[in-house]
Amino acid sequence: MLAFERYAGIKSELTKNKKVFVSELAVLFDVTEETIRRDLEKMEKEGFCTRIYGGAFLNTHTNEEVSYKERNTLNQKEKHYIARRVSHLIKDGDSLVVDSSSTGLAVVHELYKQKKNLTILTNSIEALRLGSTNDQKMISTGGILRPFSFSLVGPEAIDTVKKYNVDTAILGCKGVTMERGITESNNFDAEVKRLMIRQASKLIVVADHDKFEQIALMNLLPLEKIDYLVTDRKPSDKWLIFTRENQIELIY
Repeated sequence: MLAFERYAGIKSELTKNKKVFVSELAVLFDVTEETIRRDLEKMEKEGFCTRIYGGAFLNTHTNEEVSYKERNTLNQKEKHYIARRVSHLIKDGDSLVVDSSSTGLAVVHELYKQKKNLTILTNSIEALRLGSTNDQKMISTGGILRPFSFSLVGPEAIDTVKKYNVDTAILGCKGVTMERGITESNNFDAEVKRLMIRQASKLIVVADHDKFEQIALMNLLPLEKIDYLVTDRKPSDKWLIFTRENQIELIY
């Protein structure tokens, strides 16, 4: 393989996976780790990535948003796995508030199958399509429709959330880091989520592995405020230590 082909291949891996590791790229392209490090150093100077110990992250804008339709097609298997894990934390008869995240929608679908007599307050248009049943009561926040995220936001949504005290909030996010905590890319959705957190006795954050070490525009809350962090695969030892020290129950 020629050097320019390897270089393009590494860029393709970064674009696809958002994060790469030197050791894995060395095996993939059958070159030394030092060669990969030199390629990543060149990419960093171009502004394409940011190097970290053992690898690199793709550079993205903190205010970058992916449409709901696109998000809903990504990591479907992982979202359903997370939803099954969350269902074990919910009891029949619980009251919940669930945001408009695509992982939150997967959780609602799973809870409809597994639990009885739930009351679910949500600002998700897609979740509301499920409607109320004999077993489940669905309540809309109302508000202004934000088509890009299929969410209801604004003063009406906030006023409705204020009226309810719920057992558990189940929220997705755009990024999770130890330093910045949970972050969001849009202020309208972040406003509603902050109130959802305040109105709940317990907080479950759902985040697939792609959200780890990503930072979005808006700070939502520090990780120490979370009761449960549910993901689809075992994070690094650093994360295991951090969550244990901060009394966050990490579920994967």
